[in-house]
Amino acid sequence: ESATTASYDFAWLLDNAHFDITTTHHLAQLDGQTTTSGRIFLAPSVDSLVTFFGNWQYAWPNAAVGTASAAMVVWDLTDPENQFEVASASADGGNFPIGQPFGSFAIGNEALIHAGGYYMLSYLGLVFHFDPTPPGTFGEASGEFHFTITPVPEPAAALLLALPLLANRSRRLP
Repeated sequence: ESATTASYDFAWLLDNAHFDITTTHHLAQLDGQTTTSGRIFLAPSVDSLVTFFGNWQYAWPNAAVGTASAAMVVWDLTDPENQFEVASASADGGNFPIGQPFGSFAIGNEALIHAGGYYMLSYLGLVFHFDPTPPGTFGEASGEFHFTITPVPEPAAALLLALPLLANRSRRLP
């Protein structure tokens, strides 16, 4: 029987957050699809940078025909009439239409999200097979998806942070 398992490690402290998802797919008889997907909704209180990356590995017998996909997207949902993709990363593999029945790929990107906005972080790991293989045939797929949110300092705050460095530098100059 095909199955998907996932573990989640979420941490949020003040304006910093980490969302880590690890998933494993066991594909029995390789007929149909297994999927790991999810959505995380947030409304940041300060302008923030979302850094996201993931990896996906898959393998099945040569006799099976299928595809593997991974995707991560940051959506701006602030205006219900004008929702849009802020940043994304995706990759596809498999032996349909041509290719190997095994492989791995890494995806990643980053996005600036604004205070007061409403955003959705989404992720997807998928394997789809077109023809059933004999009983006892199996394949595997696994991967990780990571989102990190860090505040972006305001220009005045960034200048305050840089002042000690600038002061030390000017003392050293003749």
